[in-house]
Amino acid sequence: MDFNQEYDLFIKSIVDYVKSKFPKFALDTDDLYQAGWDELIKANEKYDPAIAKLTTYAKPAVEHRIMKEAITQINSSISCDFILRTPMSVEQDLVEIADKTDESEEESVQKTLYDFVKSVLSESEYKVFTGAHGIRCERCSDPEVLGKQLGMSENEVYLTLEQAKRKLGITGPSKKGDMQILEVLKDISDEYHSVSQAQLLEEMALCGFAATENPATLKKKIENFLFQLNPVEYSPERDSEYVIKYKGYEKNLISENLQKRKASNIKRRKNSNSSAELTAENSSKKSASLTDFHFVHLFSMEEMDRLIHLVAFSDSLTADAKTTLIRKIMSTASRYYTNPLFDRRTNTLKFDAGGVMGRKSTMPDEIFSRMDAVEIGENVRLIQNAINQKTQIGFHYNRYHSDKSLVPNKRDYQISPYHIVVYHDMYFLLGRAQGKDDYMHFRIDLMSDITSLRDEEGVPLKRASTIRPEVWNPEKYMSEHLYMGFEKPRHIRIKIPESRITVIHNWFGNHYTTPKATPSEEGFVYVDVLTSPSFVVQWAMQYYDIVEIMDEDIREKIREALKKAEDKYSK
Repeated sequence: MDFNQEYDLFIKSIVDYVKSKFPKFALDTDDLYQAGWDELIKANEKYDPAIAKLTTYAKPAVEHRIMKEAITQINSSISCDFILRTPMSVEQDLVEIADKTDESEEESVQKTLYDFVKSVLSESEYKVFTGAHGIRCERCSDPEVLGKQLGMSENEVYLTLEQAKRKLGITGPSKKGDMQILEVLKDISDEYHSVSQAQLLEEMALCGFAATENPATLKKKIENFLFQLNPVEYSPERDSEYVIKYKGYEKNLISENLQKRKASNIKRRKNSNSSAELTAENSSKKSASLTDFHFVHLFSMEEMDRLIHLVAFSDSLTADAKTTLIRKIMSTASRYYTNPLFDRRTNTLKFDAGGVMGRKSTMPDEIFSRMDAVEIGENVRLIQNAINQKTQIGFHYNRYHSDKSLVPNKRDYQISPYHIVVYHDMYFLLGRAQGKDDYMHFRIDLMSDITSLRDEEGVPLKRASTIRPEVWNPEKYMSEHLYMGFEKPRHIRIKIPESRITVIHNWFGNHYTTPKATPSEEGFVYVDVLTSPSFVVQWAMQYYDIVEIMDEDIREKIREALKKAEDKYSK
């Protein structure tokens, strides 16, 4: 796809329309424009020309992205009790600010916010929200009174109000005491360790937090806090949204308790019955007790094990970097989590980083920092971003000098990137050069000065169309390119002892066949592989005492290589 003037005008028209919706705000046009381009590029990745024009297909997504950027800018420029949320479509009646000379800027901003509230909420949510909060309304916020006026039950008013507040982003823990509860629960509970209210109260006291000593008050505080933090109503689809779980959370016990308490408070204010009658009535509607709380951590213990394993055994991180990363990962867990690879008390690796053979893993940070080396992680980020946007990159390709520094080759590369693979612990870019039909392979740790290539107007250069329409199978591709050589592969037959077939599997995975019709010596088998003919010569010499190549052309190349080796080492 060529990014021509049509697309440029398409995005500019949407930017102008969105800006017209917010005439009182000084929106950054360049940021809105860039947001539109980013979304158009993303939409192009899934675009099917048979469906419609690209602009027609991408319009809803581009509009939403530009509107989202506008809302972000507005939220950062105003102060209010709630934040604006991005609407589903720019066609919603968002903002119409009257340009009155006698109206202050603050009043116009407030009017903007109220109109926007109306566009974000459903009709019933808007009525309940404005009634309960007194926005443009002097009615009492009593849910019973409001329910009668709106033809809703108290429970419907209560749940509708919470849903409205969630859409507007004005719910959630804000008090210091709430955050202390969250902090303590995060430390003393997890998926395998739950705590009661009494245990929570005791732990908060031990931590020196100013928690109430009254269990009834703590219960109310916890209920209010959890109701704000968790979904309003439980459903299996929303289970993963819970931040803190408790026994019976699937039954919405907290919602029921809060509703009972609100109803009781209202009746207490209005009812002229005796206290004895109220006590009898309240006892019949006693709130359910809550217990067995546990914080839902960012990672499960199984996920923690996997993450720490990956970091500890990485060959592209120094020991110091591993320690820092693992310490941060473990800080998200409860006090009960342990891992045999890391001592949490001393913040040290129990695993010897020298046990991983790699370019960085055995190198102290102070030595690595003095080397003219590239950061693999940053290179991967830049390359993958170009792959995602289907754009070209330029870079220098380097080699190591005897003093351990990187020396650039004289040539500058311009490549269309397609894939990143990791071959025997080394990161490779698979890309296509201009006018070339096959992939070229570049070690990412030898690349530097990676830039996104653009035309004279500053538009990113699109990469060449893919040269392999078939389903991409990286494992199969790497098995066909020994040592990541980019020579065209062909079929090669290998003879190997059946007891050593693991060698074949180590290099070719499952991408080999064993022809049954071919006779072989007892204890030996033949396997057929598809791989690079030149590099299989080096591979065969590496395993000279195990494998035998049956292809006569390659056997001749092996004999030539052995003769050179004999000449070199016989002197």
